Amino acid sequence: MSILLQKDTLPVAIVLEENLIQLNFIKELLTRIHIPIVEIQNQKMAVETLKTKLVLFMMIDSQITWFQVDPFIYLLKSIDKSRRLPVVTSITEFRDAETNDLIKKHADAILYKPYDENEFFVQIGKILKRKILTKEQINQKKHDVEFSKSAKKKVLIVHDDPNIIHLLNPYLHEQYRIKSAHSEKDALALYGILKPDLIFSGLYLKGEMTFEMLDSFKIKDPKIAEKTIFLIQNDDIQSRALINIRGKNKILTYPFQEAETISLISIL
Repeated sequence: MSILLQKDTLPVAIVLEENLIQLNFIKELLTRIHIPIVEIQNQKMAVETLKTKLVLFMMIDSQITWFQVDPFIYLLKSIDKSRRLPVVTSITEFRDAETNDLIKKHADAILYKPYDENEFFVQIGKILKRKILTKEQINQKKHDVEFSKSAKKKVLIVHDDPNIIHLLNPYLHEQYRIKSAHSEKDALALYGILKPDLIFSGLYLKGEMTFEMLDSFKIKDPKIAEKTIFLIQNDDIQSRALINIRGKNKILTYPFQEAETISLISIL
């Protein structure tokens, strides 16, 4: 019977890590998502924990002195016959390729040392089948929600050139609260939270046209075209023609001219 069928124990993570600094880092991150850990000092402790605890996953430092990949995984499989226990393995780039390949074959997730908080939560999230936010992401989400409730009108700038965003700021900061997105994923997330009154967008984002992204906004706001201003270079005739075919979208060319920019913003 799989140890994961034992329902009378508190879910834990088994951690096999000899480096104290790395161990404390793992503790801090797992505590943040309310997963207690059981530290293992030898193979016998690991086996006993697997037999007696409800283990969510096992983190193995592949460099610990007593750890051997094949015998240990074989032992793990003999205890957890259904192989429902995920294994997260940490490795370092400088180990020989053969050893790293062997480790990767048995692991459900790989973490490279030194640990990175974002990547740590991405890999653990895959194991737990849920998205885990970092502190920075949580704080940003709170900020975005507060921002969306502000009295000022809101503008979303979707562009992958930070210079364009910087040049637009002086024309917008008095009337609008400004948020920017450098990728389609960020733009879609911010749009849902902010419900912007005005959108500035490049025609291309990371090499892909933004029409489809803007059309997806239309589901929530049928008048989104009237609130969208495309940003293109002054001599980009082809882009201007593509935008004009769509009909209702406005165009602002850069380098920005103060009179044109202020006039266009004021009528929207």
